[in-house]
Amino acid sequence: METRNVTCIQCPMGCLVTVEMEAGEIMGEINKMRVSAPVQIGDVLLEDIAGTGADIIATKYVGEKTPTL
Repeated sequence: METRNVTCIQCPMGCLVTVEMEAGEIMGEINKMRVSAPVQIGDVLLEDIAGTGADIIATKYVGEKTPTL
């Protein structure tokens, strides 16, 4: 089991939280994920990851790519 410190984004306080992850299962699911722009802050990118009841939430705005001339 792997232990990591992460920042909670449930509220504006940004508390540090220690989480335990099983053998990279969650990171494996995140690494397989592909998201298309635009993405808004707060968008749910992946629901109930690995049956944990936790969602993966966007923490950065990513706009559509503007074509170059």
